[in-house]
Amino acid sequence: MSTSSRVKPDKKQLQQMGKDSMWLGFGRDSSFFDRDASIAVSGDGCWITDIDGHRFLDSSACLGAAVLGYNNPKVIKALVEQAQILCSNASGQPATIPSIQLAHKVATLGMGEKSKLFYALSGSGAVDTALKIARQYWKIAGKSGKYKTITRWGGYHGATLTGTAASGIPSRRKGFEPLSEAFIHIEPPYCYRCPWVLTYPQCGIECANEFRRTVEREDPSTIACYLGELTLGAGGIIPPPPEYPKLIRQICTENNILMIVDEVITGFGRTGTWFEWQQCGMVPDMVIMAKGISGGYVPVSAVQVKPEIADVFKGPNVFMHGYTLGSFPLGCAVGLAVIEVMEEMNILAEVNRKGKLIKALLEKLKDSSPIVGDVRGKGLALTIELVKDKKTRAELPDLGAVRQLVSSVGRKNGVFLAMSPYSGSFMFLTPLVINEEEIGILIKAVAAAVKEVEARCL
Repeated sequence: MSTSSRVKPDKKQLQQMGKDSMWLGFGRDSSFFDRDASIAVSGDGCWITDIDGHRFLDSSACLGAAVLGYNNPKVIKALVEQAQILCSNASGQPATIPSIQLAHKVATLGMGEKSKLFYALSGSGAVDTALKIARQYWKIAGKSGKYKTITRWGGYHGATLTGTAASGIPSRRKGFEPLSEAFIHIEPPYCYRCPWVLTYPQCGIECANEFRRTVEREDPSTIACYLGELTLGAGGIIPPPPEYPKLIRQICTENNILMIVDEVITGFGRTGTWFEWQQCGMVPDMVIMAKGISGGYVPVSAVQVKPEIADVFKGPNVFMHGYTLGSFPLGCAVGLAVIEVMEEMNILAEVNRKGKLIKALLEKLKDSSPIVGDVRGKGLALTIELVKDKKTRAELPDLGAVRQLVSSVGRKNGVFLAMSPYSGSFMFLTPLVINEEEIGILIKAVAAAVKEVEARCL
């Protein structure tokens, strides 16, 4: 079959080729190609068009990466112009004009001009990078016994073996065990399903107290870092109580533990500020970023590091780590364009406005539905959690079937709807450029899906 864009591809042949030759990610098998809308061919704004010409609103925006939606003309222009100059890294020359400019721009948006940005290519790679920085930092300080990472159940930190060990999602871990014992997991700040059956704020932020107890039990002299999202993403869009991040920061400081915040999903405007940590009254030691840094157009990720940490890596203690295409100029030029467009469009203010609108509409759905148990989130990282019973908060039976039903109903209503693969929560990570008409289409599809689940699953 010709690969020319001028020849309309044959759908059945493509489906068979996919079944024969493509090993799909995230647990999908070849039967995926039998469902409708299995092959995407183009994107525009918040919409994806499939091989049959049907358009779908993408409610999770390339898993949160497509902050500006698809095919933004200014970003495409920057990509094409840089491709005509220099696409990749020259051997032994990891610095280019775009890579320097993007590092400086991100520094000014986050920790300040003297902070350092270490480039990778994926969120997973950036997680590995941050953990290696933490390990070597303590070795340089003469404290090589500090090697453990405390992280949380329900957190997701990538697909590498290290990221899998760090992640707290059992279904993602069990196929690859035994995993490193250097990762210690604690309960997340999940107020709707508090592990201690307490109620905020009378709870005394027990989730942060668990961190303190775990540090004491494991011995601070063995702990290199804390790694966590602020708002958990894949685990179900779970924001922490307001006091939680500052308490974690305080405990880390008191015990000489580096605080690493994973903002792969929340970074670059998703929660209404450039980074979610900027809303929390504290500064982490490292910030992991990906997805939104390049708007999902090309793979780019990075770790932003406080200058006092980065500055110890010198002389005989250089950081012997890197990626062939880390800091590649094509990706960095795209990242600069994404940030420029976001600033021109005043995206951060719009995120807060749209987030409040969607949240209010979801609250109305909660009031009218017997299975919408919780509405939560920040900015345009939002969710509803479906339950069998609102009073007991019991989960719906067979969540796998529920997810398939929601996806099917969504497509029938012209929307790609996604649920967390690990809970009964929807994942609303729309493009930040979604408009009010599209919000109406989204809410209509969500309501239809909820009604169908009520009818079939109760």
